[in-house]
Amino acid sequence: MHYIKMFPITREYQEKFWVGKDAAYILYQNIINKHEKEIVAECQKYLDAYANGLRLKYSVNIDQVFERLNANQQNTNRN
Repeated sequence: MHYIKMFPITREYQEKFWVGKDAAYILYQNIINKHEKEIVAECQKYLDAYANGLRLKYSVNIDQVFERLNANQQNTNRN
């Protein structure tokens, strides 16, 4: 997934997931690769709805995620 398309996440927070030779992980990766555009579109649709105030009961508080990322970035810049 290319999270960078949806969130301004710096490289320090990005981690590659090594699938190795595990058949299940390879299958998952292939499914994700095959449906990447649809997945990104659905994520964007979710974010648009969230921005318009439509939030599911157990949704992630995206505003708080941004606040924490910004606070971490500011702390890193000070050091």
